[in-house]
Amino acid sequence: MSDPVSDPVSDPVSGAWPSGDPPPSDVAEVAAAHAAYYAAFEEGDLDAMATIWVDRPYAELAWAVHPGLRAIRGRERVLRSFAAAMASTSYLQFVITELDVQVVGDLAVVLCVENVLAAEGDGAALSGGTLVATNVLRRVGEGWRMLGHHGSGVLVPGPED
Repeated sequence: MSDPVSDPVSDPVSGAWPSGDPPPSDVAEVAAAHAAYYAAFEEGDLDAMATIWVDRPYAELAWAVHPGLRAIRGRERVLRSFAAAMASTSYLQFVITELDVQVVGDLAVVLCVENVLAAEGDGAALSGGTLVATNVLRRVGEGWRMLGHHGSGVLVPGPED
């Protein structure tokens, strides 16, 4: 197995990405893993969330940036952050739009818009919002696993709004 820290994605001199399209099966597998991540989050299923994130030897490389918060590094800390979010939310629904899946070798980058509907506490009051997310996945022995997530609130309408 290659060293997870020094395993380059692009040419270190030119920065160029390898040419060629990924196999359609890779794109489909990444999209399925991405959907499983959001399903686990919606269902508040921490066990499912744990199976979606990378483990050894990549566990310490895992990261998450939640809206308005600093970066969290390391699998256990990332999973604790999701546990806290799940515990404080009685209802959560994501409608994912503008999905863009890019696969290069054993890494995938997924850009999307998260249209979120949520309720805290007793769920009497719903609130909604729009975030843009960047999710990075790594191919490991058992399939594609989340390596990183960055969600950021959208404050201004896009060119299509």
